[in-house]
Amino acid sequence: MATQVARIGVMRITHGEDQLKAILGSCVGIAIFWKKKKIYALSHCLLAEPSTPNTVLNAKYVSDAIPMMLAAMDNHGRDRFQLDAVVVGGATMLQEFGNANAQKIGPNNLDAARTHLDKHNVNLRHLESADQFASQIIVDGSTGAYDITLFPKLSASEIQ
Repeated sequence: MATQVARIGVMRITHGEDQLKAILGSCVGIAIFWKKKKIYALSHCLLAEPSTPNTVLNAKYVSDAIPMMLAAMDNHGRDRFQLDAVVVGGATMLQEFGNANAQKIGPNNLDAARTHLDKHNVNLRHLESADQFASQIIVDGSTGAYDITLFPKLSASEIQ
């Protein structure tokens, strides 16, 4: 079994063989599970939506990642009742640096994930707000199980 890492702005998919993994801060990891067909997708989304309309879907944005994953899973509205989603991340990682807008990125990403999953009729099975923690999600493509781990963030003094 190989591990596919979803880095920022990347969507990964497995058909029951590989493990999918993302390590997150204020970004959100969105995993969609189609257990009946053993198809799993994971996106690592940086922002809720693009600031200007785009013509190509980009997994960097929650609003684009969900339709991208559904298309990659070949689920264009069929059997949506069989799909479940897990969302993790959305931490407030930058408040020590005094950027008020940056503090809203994580919570905005979580809100967007809820909104867009609902819009596409995908059941939100679990949402894990990382709050003040970095997080990791691992999806096991062979079993359909997932694991979420939270890690304490470093303080500004530890980074410098």
